[in-house]
Amino acid sequence: MTSEGAKLYLDLMESALVGALQREADLRHRYLRACLAGTERFDPVVNADPVGHRPAWVAEAVAAEADGRFPDGSIGSLGFPRTMCGRARLRALRAVVEDVLAAGVPGDLIECGVWRGGSGMMMKAVLRAHGDTTRRVWMADSFRGLPPPRLPQDAGLWLTADLVPELAVPRAEVERGFASHGLLDDRICWLEGWFSETLAGADTGTLAVLRLDGDLYESTKDALVALYDRLSPGGWLIVDDYGAVEACRVAVADFFAGRGEPEPAWQVIDWTGVQARKAAP
Repeated sequence: MTSEGAKLYLDLMESALVGALQREADLRHRYLRACLAGTERFDPVVNADPVGHRPAWVAEAVAAEADGRFPDGSIGSLGFPRTMCGRARLRALRAVVEDVLAAGVPGDLIECGVWRGGSGMMMKAVLRAHGDTTRRVWMADSFRGLPPPRLPQDAGLWLTADLVPELAVPRAEVERGFASHGLLDDRICWLEGWFSETLAGADTGTLAVLRLDGDLYESTKDALVALYDRLSPGGWLIVDDYGAVEACRVAVADFFAGRGEPEPAWQVIDWTGVQARKAAP
């Protein structure tokens, strides 16, 4: 693709992954229903552009989508069809992948904790937009939700499969998502199972991007122990839950302390996500 074509394609992919395209249709329908119910005054301008001419409830919904938060506490509400990341973390991920491509940083890309696959789809879309047909995108997940907490650091974490069944998304559903965006091919590699059972023996080779979204202390630490040394200098470590889940943040700190190293120089993405470029040894 041309640089302008790549930008337009990835902008559209971002909107699709966060549910903005579906959201605009949903908001228009909701506005029309409100007009029929007499709670809103029909205005053809608002109906044509409910996002640009927004009643208060539209503004609230759009703001929620923008940063990945869920005002009602639910998972996947308000039209998040593929990701809970929000635009900020998706844009940061896109920029990271473009950075390693431009710099020639060697290695594949991996997402540890995929939910419905949106971040992996964005990584694959960036590779496609820039004509990279050699790198693989690894998708590591149990595809049945988070494991029950086993370590004291994870005690009380509520994001387990029994409490939040929406987090248990079967691999077949994630594959259908990739296929629906034209992104499913033999360069998408699947690691199905608990991180402690799959990551250490995975044939990933060198990595250019290591993205962690496992929430738990145990899951985060397992992924770092298994994969961090495979990350190329100049590659990127991304931790999705760093700001939101204390157990995740402690796992990162403990991992680097155990190596006798300071934590990387984190770049804060948004209210929870951080990223850092791996320095040369």
